[in-house]
Amino acid sequence: MASSDKTTNNFITKMKKEGRLIKIAPKIYTTNLNDSPENIIRRNLFFILGELYPSAVMSHRSAFECRPTNDGHIYLTYNYTKKVSLPGITIHLLEGRKALPADYPFMGGLHMSCSARAYLTQKFGRKEEMEYLCSRSSQIDVGYQQKKPIHCCGFQKHKEKELR
Repeated sequence: MASSDKTTNNFITKMKKEGRLIKIAPKIYTTNLNDSPENIIRRNLFFILGELYPSAVMSHRSAFECRPTNDGHIYLTYNYTKKVSLPGITIHLLEGRKALPADYPFMGGLHMSCSARAYLTQKFGRKEEMEYLCSRSSQIDVGYQQKKPIHCCGFQKHKEKELR
């Protein structure tokens, strides 16, 4: 990953000149000269997202599936709204509230939406979801922690019947 640190940037420049490092996307470099950029990014996706968008919250469909869609789209709630294309992946950044107490810490410094937030973003969209969560975030957190979670693709999630 590119950095504002001068030592790191000098190292990246040196490695590029020696042909031991290639740039596969803005701010993203690899020493893997054999695999396609798409495969490299998919294998390291959550680390890359955490570096590029620290403390972002996986939301909407991505919160339910824990992965990009089959078409390569992933949805994050972040500080601003923007669509970013990387090889094989389209990142949909949607402006919204930072992680709530009920959201889970996830890989690479990301957070995973709790079940209630994921459901509301999927069902109603950002404005309604934020108004509801902001008004009830402490109630959601208390009610959420009283239920028994199960493990699902690296994070804890309510059983389907507990969402109702």
